[in-house]
Amino acid sequence: MWAVVYTHWYKTDNIFRQFQLDYPWVKRRMEALRTAYPDLVEAPSTHCCMAFQAGKKSAAVELFNELGDCVDKETWADEAAFK
Repeated sequence: MWAVVYTHWYKTDNIFRQFQLDYPWVKRRMEALRTAYPDLVEAPSTHCCMAFQAGKKSAAVELFNELGDCVDKETWADEAAFK
């Protein structure tokens, strides 16, 4: 799942639509990664981006607030997508 997020072509389409992903499944996996690697900035940033892609605005906002200034901007397609 995470490898797909970093491919160049996914950024032109919604990963949930493209791969028929289920957000609750993704959320459980991202939370497991965060538990296993609590200092990894990429995991919560990727989770935030994926929550946004899934249309889970409240989850994305909660993750952004939690991340503060520690957002991995490489996760997002570009600066506009991040903003």
